[in-house]
Amino acid sequence: MQVYNSSWWEQKYIFNSIDFLIVGSGFTGQYLAYLLREKHSSAKICMVDRAPFSAGASTRNAGFATFGNVTEIYDDLQNMPQEEVWQLVEDRYRGLEWIKQSFGPEVFDYQNTGGWEIFTETNHDISSLAKEYNQELKHRIGLKETFQIKDTHDLGFKANHLGVFNPFEGQLNPAKLFLHLHSLNQKRGVLFFGGMEIEKIEGGNLLSKQGFELKASQIILATNAFTSTLFPEYAHTIVPARGQVLVTKELEKPLIPGIYHSDLGYIYFRSLGNRLLIGGGRNKFKEEETTWEIKSNENTLNYLLEYTKSVICPTQNVEIECSWSGIMAMGSGKFPIVERINSNTLVCARMGGIGVALTPIAAQKAVSLL
Repeated sequence: MQVYNSSWWEQKYIFNSIDFLIVGSGFTGQYLAYLLREKHSSAKICMVDRAPFSAGASTRNAGFATFGNVTEIYDDLQNMPQEEVWQLVEDRYRGLEWIKQSFGPEVFDYQNTGGWEIFTETNHDISSLAKEYNQELKHRIGLKETFQIKDTHDLGFKANHLGVFNPFEGQLNPAKLFLHLHSLNQKRGVLFFGGMEIEKIEGGNLLSKQGFELKASQIILATNAFTSTLFPEYAHTIVPARGQVLVTKELEKPLIPGIYHSDLGYIYFRSLGNRLLIGGGRNKFKEEETTWEIKSNENTLNYLLEYTKSVICPTQNVEIECSWSGIMAMGSGKFPIVERINSNTLVCARMGGIGVALTPIAAQKAVSLL
């Protein structure tokens, strides 16, 4: 890696006297910059990233606008306090609504297709759970009949004849949302430095491996799964989770437009024009997928392809067009971690598997601490 000596001009006018320095340019970082500019019109706001642009999960996810499904909520209620579970679902819902209202759904190709949860097998009384959870969601966010029991026969899957339909979910284009946020922030004077990998942070000073030193009043870590590489004390509370995704070639019989979940949400798929996008399966290869490595995992991809052929498209010939992976942040809890590390540094990370919905809410909480 080439190391640079900063010029006098850079030291005095570019890398110095920064009011807010955001590390990480994914959705969390972009929302932080956007909200900070709303609150501080003349502040010097900078954003840095180790990649030319975000390379964690923001533009590498499946493009779901979702806030929770029945079996995921049930599973969370067995492992988390009830109030935390419902607050998490509410935050996801309100995050998606904030995005739509702030920027307009057409900006990121939002389509209110509805979302399905399908079952190849289940030991739960889904109808009873759906009825119970609907009452809670009606009370908390005013939604009526969020989870609807419907026949899945017309979907063409080799699965149980009954599934759960949520009319309040849909699809979006994460790349268009990212580009819109990035463009807005640039127009509003937010500085961005890509390709700057961080070596250490001490007080208000940030030193990159390329030799650049930045000085800021406040540093905000929007580094999600990579937070513990900078602050090892988060190694147990913020754990990387690699998510595999593949897209098929065009199908002879495309899916009905929508987003779909199965296996407690660990498998997720959607229509992508005439193609199928499917991701997940990390619960079957948890040890392999607990990593910061961005490369694809053949074991997981083969599992997803087999699921596609046996459950989703049992009567069609399916070929892979492309595949990739993204790095999510899991850990000892499901809520984002938004807290001060010290007087100069704040962390806003651990967005879980539904970061698209949670990031604006987490960013709002972080800005309130600044």
